[in-house]
Amino acid sequence: MSMQRKLKTALDETRMLMMGSQILFGFQLQAVFHERFPALDDGRKTLTAIGILLMAVTIGVLIAPSCRHRLLEKGEASPTMLTMTTRSSALALLLFAASLGCDLVVVLSADFGTAIGLAAGAIMVALSLAIWFALAWVLRRRRNKEKPMDLHRETLSVTTKIEQMLTEARVILPGAQALFGFQLIVMLTPAFAKLPDGPKLAHVGALLCVVLAIILLMAPAAIHRISFDGEDNPRMLHFGSGLVTAALLPLSLGLAGDIMVAVGQSLGNATLGIAAGGGILILLLGIWYAWPLLLRLRAAAMRREPASARRS
Repeated sequence: MSMQRKLKTALDETRMLMMGSQILFGFQLQAVFHERFPALDDGRKTLTAIGILLMAVTIGVLIAPSCRHRLLEKGEASPTMLTMTTRSSALALLLFAASLGCDLVVVLSADFGTAIGLAAGAIMVALSLAIWFALAWVLRRRRNKEKPMDLHRETLSVTTKIEQMLTEARVILPGAQALFGFQLIVMLTPAFAKLPDGPKLAHVGALLCVVLAIILLMAPAAIHRISFDGEDNPRMLHFGSGLVTAALLPLSLGLAGDIMVAVGQSLGNATLGIAAGGGILILLLGIWYAWPLLLRLRAAAMRREPASARRS
């Protein structure tokens, strides 16, 4: 299998997980404002907050490879990009399993007791880790006995790059739209009406940020169709990639704002909510923007070193 094909498959796998994680994050957000949530004990409320944070980090880790692909690799296929995508998927699965375990403990223990909730959560986390990691590791050990393929960096066509960019927007978009729907539902709950003005405004701000992200994510397809008549053009790639990259900024603000409200509501402590939201925002901006841009600057500096050495 070519480098291009292997990377496309890896990115598509992260995109599938990404959409489901965004939808589950919306469900977790809504649960905090459910009428039965105040009746939970402090331990279950804390687990709810932990589950929300883990799912937010999962979303961040899953989107990170695509950010690096655009900002650092400029859409090209390379072995380092493939390795990063594979490791991101593995980390995301681990976080995803932990978040699901927290949710199962909270939901099941509320009606069936703490012991059953803990047992069910632990069993499902162990089962997911066994299937996703242990089985994969066994199969990989057998595969390592085969002669590995020699993979090299491949330059992709403009058509392939545009296709990947549009796919990225299409995959993030449904999750953002679902999150927007959950945000609207939250505003109609009795629990939301009882919130202080600060958390209400934070949620409204997060909602508007997600709407802006949706607008930006829908723009590349509209521009491709209206401005370029569906033709593949380097200018289309430039504008589309810029719009998808820009959309992640309001999306990160929206996720951080909702985490601030949800964690603050879960723990009954606005300060902890602000800390959680701020921490998630720094993490998302770091792995989506700062990390690939720093690597890009480092790579540019390394390319300039031989030239300066030759001049001296």
